[in-house]
Amino acid sequence: MEVDRCDLATVNLLTPLLNFQHVPQGPMGMVREAALAITFEVTSPSSAVTLQYAPGGAPAHPQLVAFNTSVTVGPTAGTVATARLWVIYRTSTPGAVLPPQTVTVQEAGGSRTWTVIITGDTVARKTAAAALVLDRSGSMAEDRGDGQSKHASLQQAAGTFVDVMLEGDGVGIVRFNQDAQVLESVVPLGNGSLSDINRSTTKDIINGNGLDPDGQTSIGDGIFEGRGILNAAAGSFDVKSLVVLTDGVENQPRWIADVAADINEFTYAVGLGQPQNISVPALQTISGNNGGYLLVTGAIGTGNRFLLEKYFLQILAGISNAEIVLDPGGDLIPGRLERVPFQLTAGDAGVDVILLTPNTGIVDFRLETPSGQIIEPWRAQSEPGMRFVLSEGVSYYRLALPFEFMANRFDAGGTWNALLRIGRPRLERSDSRDGADPSIRHVPAPPGLPADVANAPARLARAQRANVLATEQGTAELGAIGAQGAAEPGLRTVPYSIVVHAYSNLTLEAQAEQSGFAPGGRVNLTASLAQSGIPLERAGQVWAEVTAPAGSTMTVAMPEGTAGQFAAAFDANAVGVYRIRVRATGTTGGGEPFAREKTLTAAVWRGGGQVTDPRTNPQVIVDYLRERDERLCRLLTCLLRRDGAISPEFERRLLSLGLDVDSVRKCLAEWCRG
Repeated sequence: MEVDRCDLATVNLLTPLLNFQHVPQGPMGMVREAALAITFEVTSPSSAVTLQYAPGGAPAHPQLVAFNTSVTVGPTAGTVATARLWVIYRTSTPGAVLPPQTVTVQEAGGSRTWTVIITGDTVARKTAAAALVLDRSGSMAEDRGDGQSKHASLQQAAGTFVDVMLEGDGVGIVRFNQDAQVLESVVPLGNGSLSDINRSTTKDIINGNGLDPDGQTSIGDGIFEGRGILNAAAGSFDVKSLVVLTDGVENQPRWIADVAADINEFTYAVGLGQPQNISVPALQTISGNNGGYLLVTGAIGTGNRFLLEKYFLQILAGISNAEIVLDPGGDLIPGRLERVPFQLTAGDAGVDVILLTPNTGIVDFRLETPSGQIIEPWRAQSEPGMRFVLSEGVSYYRLALPFEFMANRFDAGGTWNALLRIGRPRLERSDSRDGADPSIRHVPAPPGLPADVANAPARLARAQRANVLATEQGTAELGAIGAQGAAEPGLRTVPYSIVVHAYSNLTLEAQAEQSGFAPGGRVNLTASLAQSGIPLERAGQVWAEVTAPAGSTMTVAMPEGTAGQFAAAFDANAVGVYRIRVRATGTTGGGEPFAREKTLTAAVWRGGGQVTDPRTNPQVIVDYLRERDERLCRLLTCLLRRDGAISPEFERRLLSLGLDVDSVRKCLAEWCRG
């Protein structure tokens, strides 16, 4: 009898209440999801225990979804197992309260039942403030590797970051060389239209002469000032982030180590250039310990010309709580249509489709939905739930999903296409029934009008003629942007990259951790997949495409360990930057295909194993003292110069102190010589 009693299953409900409290809505009213688990502790030495919803007891409210309808655990063999029935809450309008809901769980084959109450409410989207802390030291004037200066590259990347930021988020600008100054406190951004004065002013600051290269490098001073403007804006935004870009090794105080302990914001860092010339260990420490990461570019050439912009956009995705679906690139050839497919799921509440290209004014950029609808810029600029922004070097669509193009005809999950060709952006509707131009699916080959245009219906023929003219006009302007030579003789091309961000319940997290920075160190990769915060078990595969410093590539498989967790490692034997593209594919809980990716970097250099603190580096100290004394000499020489500019009052005060001004000048000239 005692043995039988020990074999009985014990089931304890730990969560009689699920409270989805203050779940934030997504951008532009997008629906976001959160998950909580009805949790039991189970002890069952001899048999498995299945817990399931009782008939009619599952979540029935449209804002609640049962992720799994049953769960089985055990036998427990002397341990305690945890059983979870996950419930997903879908947001409504801000301020809306979910009426208390009751669900009932039962033990399969048994008589025991449990009742759980579910409550919740929706609040407005969490807004984010970002402080861009930007290097303007003298080395920023150097070539980044392809003929463009680091300074110009920074301006383009920072401008793209500001262009794509969400409405209602905020941005501020800090510059630093040996000292740091605030160029702009954190200001809220509008919707990207002409009335969005804060956004345009911020871009003017980035493109002005306030970031002109000069001087030395105090990264810690820049971080100190960046934290200052974030703290001043703390009451206006929900999330704060530091974004630090530098191309150098810190050689002036404040040092990073002096300010590291005070950082309490998400921190991202970008090293522009080769790792041996950047304060990689310190930047990696402050970013990795504060919810962010470090990305290092290495040399930038024509093959990766959009690299810095992509790094900034990936950081922006992290700040905006978005996921990267893909970021392919290529070249547009006159007369040809580039079709870039990407997968979205029903759990993707919205999407940004971003085009990077040197001149957005000569690229005809449209979207094709899974149902075959064509979205053009004019439509996205006029429809609620859509945006289209055309700026220098970047244009993008932002859509809230699902979108109803026709009555009871929605587009969301499925295969979308970015359609690209040389030509003018479609900023005005055509005279077709829905205003769209369908002829882009049949782009004619230049030169001249093809025969099928003459025989087409008049309306389609007019649209096709307009397309041909737009293509020819765009092609004629290629010389103005320095287009690349293509494989075909005499043909000029336009480089591009497409970046797709999804505001999604399906997330990929990935990290790279180095055992050291010297050649031969180990790079450990970890990744996780989740849907609405629930580990996505045995539903996806993850791998890393690693590009070594010399350009060779290898694929590193990342097998799944515990549920939704993946890991692998490789040795970094070569000197330089390893670019690591972590990719994931699979199917959601609803059986839809998905794709996700994230870029990481690892940095290796000779001497990387002997990292020194700049505060104790004798050469850094000597350089600092020399620079400090030089500034003091310049100040005194200016105050005492002989050109008559010296203040009579200043000279009178010196004389009243018994100082011979001419003797002071002689001593100053001798002491400051050289």
